[in-house]
Amino acid sequence: MPMTASFFSDTMLYGEHVRISVAASQGGRRYMEDRVHIECVRLPSGAVDYLYFAVYDGHGGSEASDYVRKHLLKNIQSQCGFDGSDEQMLDAIKKGFVETHLAMWKVVDDWPLTSSGYTSTAGTTASCTFIRRGKQ
Repeated sequence: MPMTASFFSDTMLYGEHVRISVAASQGGRRYMEDRVHIECVRLPSGAVDYLYFAVYDGHGGSEASDYVRKHLLKNIQSQCGFDGSDEQMLDAIKKGFVETHLAMWKVVDDWPLTSSGYTSTAGTTASCTFIRRGKQ
């Protein structure tokens, strides 16, 4: 089974030393459909503003997981209230997911057809977490 692994550099997070590692296995498939996204966003002072971790479990092709990896965090960040209270951030996350979902429907016709000639059936799950202000 092909295995890939990569490591994110160590960082200090709210007084704790954090090391993040990622491993992926594509199993018996000819290509990997899953994607991982790790982002550490810092304030101008250099302190950590937040960490974002996501696993996109693609199926039926990698197009959806590629799309979500590229757009979901940006869509969440662009929502009003993202930098606000915990409740406002939760609302921004929900709205960012909906925006990404709706936008993906607009590009699915550009993705490769299935082997039977039908519109792409690529999809993905998205398991994400933010760590901000010492909270998940």
